[in-house]
Amino acid sequence: MNYKLSPMIFQEFMNGRMINKIVLNDINGEPTKNTLFEEITGHIETYIEVYKCCGFDLVRNGESFFIRERGLKQYDENAMNAMVLLDCIYRGALSIGTNPSILRELSLGLPVDQLDKIQAIPDINLVLKSCGFQKNLLVDVKASLVNRKLAYITNTNSLVLSDAGIAFIDELHDDAYGGVISST
Repeated sequence: MNYKLSPMIFQEFMNGRMINKIVLNDINGEPTKNTLFEEITGHIETYIEVYKCCGFDLVRNGESFFIRERGLKQYDENAMNAMVLLDCIYRGALSIGTNPSILRELSLGLPVDQLDKIQAIPDINLVLKSCGFQKNLLVDVKASLVNRKLAYITNTNSLVLSDAGIAFIDELHDDAYGGVISST
């Protein structure tokens, strides 16, 4: 266990962030392996025990980790809000004629200016308002997805899902529809 990385991991989790296998490099925006993810996977049993002793479950979801209150099997309000945003963005992309699979490709992504078009779709806007999202969609995306590391905004100003974002949307669509929503 690395005693320099473990406090960084703890800080990420305490701030409600996911730890993804791949992150975007702060300097050039290129995908790179996350040393925090590698630290957890390299010492998984130790980290499970440490967080269990602190009252949390360490959860692996796809190629990402997060913690939640021990024994809690449901997602909290923050996670549910993130799932609403992810689903609205996916559905909105389809509605404006964009294949939502571009959200999964770090080299592509959804141009952030398309979020205004998505928010203008009446059904999507109704869902967002019903869930308490009343700001500009980009502001909500940054607060609920980017800050929690469920998504990134690339240096080309496009929204892409992180490993955690992909796992969340897949889980949501598997539960609701028996699979990933696609344009085909």
